[in-house]
Amino acid sequence: MASHRRTSRTPKPVFKKEVEEEEQDPVFEPSHFAKKLAELKELKKKHNSMRGERDLRESNVYKLETSFLKDFQDYQVAAVQAGVMKEEDLEPLGRLFTESSCSWLEALARLPKLDNDDADFSEYGGAEVVEQMPRGEVTDSAPDEVIGQESEA
Repeated sequence: MASHRRTSRTPKPVFKKEVEEEEQDPVFEPSHFAKKLAELKELKKKHNSMRGERDLRESNVYKLETSFLKDFQDYQVAAVQAGVMKEEDLEPLGRLFTESSCSWLEALARLPKLDNDDADFSEYGGAEVVEQMPRGEVTDSAPDEVIGQESEA
């Protein structure tokens, strides 16, 4: 028969040196937690401000694009009324253009100039509004890219 050894149910004594080391560890001090919490709050504040700036930039791009599309539509309607463009030549609108200003300029470059001084633009704010609209030369080098449509080459 195997002899049974009786074990003590009392925990192993803790040496005072080990306890002192734990108490001196900066991780367990309240000031350490307060410092870390302050750092995390500062990081969160920076993150929120960056996110807010990004949202602001994106909304500004959206506003610019919306403004461009409205101006583009007004330009086309005025061009049709002035007899410079035919109604069947109107570019379809909606969010077909990319966000880059380059594509907006390319789209404007393909439009004919409004040089008809006899046209009535009073419905659109008068001829001075049309004069302020950007104009470009029609070139063959401008790509005919519209998102969702393939060019016929």
